[in-house]
Amino acid sequence: MLNLNFNPFPVIDTERLVLRQLAAADAAELFYIRTHPDVLRYTNMAVHQNVAQTQAYIELILGNELRGESIMWAMTLKDDPKIIGTICFWNIEPENDLAEIGYILDPDLHGKGLMGEAVSAVVAYGFDAMKLQTIIAELHKDNLASVQLLIRRGFVKKSSSEDPVVIYTLDRN
Repeated sequence: MLNLNFNPFPVIDTERLVLRQLAAADAAELFYIRTHPDVLRYTNMAVHQNVAQTQAYIELILGNELRGESIMWAMTLKDDPKIIGTICFWNIEPENDLAEIGYILDPDLHGKGLMGEAVSAVVAYGFDAMKLQTIIAELHKDNLASVQLLIRRGFVKKSSSEDPVVIYTLDRN
């Protein structure tokens, strides 16, 4: 049985990162990341038109967490509280002990191993605390950096390469 109680919110510390709960004060920084063309290139995220829309999105996320429907961490560097990205479990299927992982990162910080560090920590949380059996990721096949990140962490390709969206899975060992 999945543990989908995120209260109190599970803060995760890694070597260089703090993964904490989103807050209303994060709206401007999250708006910047969610509207950056390099972030949007391989996603189908709804583009926020203003910071108020991002504030409403944060409220939606916080409500989903209270109901145990999803969880999203704000990523910060240990020495700076400004958010640099987000990582989440969503599309949770309790009946299948499964969740989808999703993440975005400020493009100025790509290529530094930060998202790999966050993914490793969140995957461990998903298996150990949430009791997930399978974690999936759906991404555009041309998002090669993300493909390599997932493969290095043990994810296995599950869908046809003819589709623009490729599914990778990681099963609990």
